[in-house]
Amino acid sequence: MVHGIELSNIKTGDLAFVIGAGPIGLMHMQLAKVRGAKTVVIADASPERLRRATQLGADQSITSSDPVNQVKALTDNRGADVTIEAVGKPETWELAVRTTRKGGTTVLFGGCPAGSTASIDTGLVHYGELALKGVFHHTPSDVREALRLISTGQVKVASLVAHRMRLTEVEAALRLMQKGTAIKVAITP
Repeated sequence: MVHGIELSNIKTGDLAFVIGAGPIGLMHMQLAKVRGAKTVVIADASPERLRRATQLGADQSITSSDPVNQVKALTDNRGADVTIEAVGKPETWELAVRTTRKGGTTVLFGGCPAGSTASIDTGLVHYGELALKGVFHHTPSDVREALRLISTGQVKVASLVAHRMRLTEVEAALRLMQKGTAIKVAITP
């Protein structure tokens, strides 16, 4: 995730919009703050995940019902300076482009299933001079930076573990995650 934040070129004072409040989105939300974003807005369909996002420092959380207009309303109709897609679905890739302001950056971090296609409004990309960045993997320096951010407490990871369950409860744990009730579940033998 550090690699994705570096490629986002978030500047001090930017408004960053994160699509998806799962573990990856919550990490990006925290990293955007560390990089200097003045406001971080996060969207998700799960009220539980949005509550967790608020606890971890989101300035605004919104439902996924109409995020384009909600982001536009928060930005005097400009759009986000940086949008980070952390879900990995073609429809959220498309949404990410529509919520980014002219001249802004869209980071497509969530990996879609193989063979997926997304329909991107070419006018928004071309005339809006959007920077689209697909991000995958990391470098050794990204790993060192991630460890530093976690060890100094700038990024909080322990609170991403919503439940601790025994190995015999793994099926129930997977159901919790599938429903969006749990962000991460720690399984103990």
